[in-house]
Amino acid sequence: MPSLQRPVEWLTMAAWLAWLRTRLLLPEHDPDARAAREEAEAVRRDLARRAAAQEAADWLDARPQLGRDVFARGAAAAGMREAAGRAAAERDALLRAYTRRIDQVSAAPGQRDVVDAPYRPRPSLLWRAPHALRRIGRLLAEAAGPEAGTDLGADLWCFLPDAEDLAAAVGGAPDAAVPDPALLARSAAASTFVAALELAREGRLTVAQEQDFGAIQVHARNDAPVAS
Repeated sequence: MPSLQRPVEWLTMAAWLAWLRTRLLLPEHDPDARAAREEAEAVRRDLARRAAAQEAADWLDARPQLGRDVFARGAAAAGMREAAGRAAAERDALLRAYTRRIDQVSAAPGQRDVVDAPYRPRPSLLWRAPHALRRIGRLLAEAAGPEAGTDLGADLWCFLPDAEDLAAAVGGAPDAAVPDPALLARSAAASTFVAALELAREGRLTVAQEQDFGAIQVHARNDAPVAS
């Protein structure tokens, strides 16, 4: 049975060690004693190698792990702790709303308060892909000029929103959370990249990167407008 396999192995090993011990007690000139000493030395060397391997494994395990403790191309984003804090706050608010609702339902009919509106998390103010699509289309349309067939190219990050665009995008949601500048900047970069990929998928422009982590070049033609 599989459950007996390990105890059987231990019993076999214990019997072999006991037999080796008895052979080591023989007189030194006995051939069997010399063979036992060689076997014992081989066992000690094997145990030493196992201990060294275990020590090396413990040392590796204690080192910072890529993707967990350290991150490629720099440390973890500083906003990760802030995002975790916001998530915890949203969770606590949701639990409080749920608790209030349970109390209202379980209370006597004459003691129930007016039921609050359903809980909805306050949306974060971000620069989203539709904003980036409109901005890229507008800038490329302005740069195209009256002559068709002109090759239009620019660094992708030239299409990042300016302060006026950001204010227009996030100013129309008074019930939203106060924008986090770091999160807003990251959303602008991510949405601009996604918008460029979407326009490239539609065949309205091309996206090229000559080298790893190099500049991303966006090219469009005047006869294929991207303005929506």
